[in-house]
Amino acid sequence: EPLGKVDEFETIRHLVELLHGCSLLSRVIVALFDKKNHQVKAYFALGCEETPALEHFKVNLQPVNLFTKLLAQPAGVWISPDRKSQAAGLIPGNFKQASQSDEFFLMSVFNHRGAYGLFYADKGPHCPEGLSEIEYKIFKAACSTCSKHLMIRAKRAAAKHSKR
Repeated sequence: EPLGKVDEFETIRHLVELLHGCSLLSRVIVALFDKKNHQVKAYFALGCEETPALEHFKVNLQPVNLFTKLLAQPAGVWISPDRKSQAAGLIPGNFKQASQSDEFFLMSVFNHRGAYGLFYADKGPHCPEGLSEIEYKIFKAACSTCSKHLMIRAKRAAAKHSKR
């Protein structure tokens, strides 16, 4: 593997660990965009021991669904019964079953080549306390920072490579 690839994987794993360890978000997952197979697959997860289907989820991007829309451009969404949105109707059935949750955050991350993956976070399927505005802001800021970091890292690697 090229050094740049290893660094990207380390970056996203650290973000999952950070969100899981430093917030009330009990399940945090990063899923990678598989362009060849046109799907999103869970890559690294924390807090999903009781929901292995979520820990290992895979979502096809056809027909068009919420994941397809998020990977089209950098975007995030807070799905909640209290926050009516059209996005809720685009959640694939197999993902609803895997997550067992009706409230969660999803956000796409990009690198220099385009869509890279998605981060998912929630408080678990049986948490009586909903997600908060501050948790959503933290989640979005962390994911945005991850995208920026992935792009900067790639530019540095390219500059280093072109000097050779």
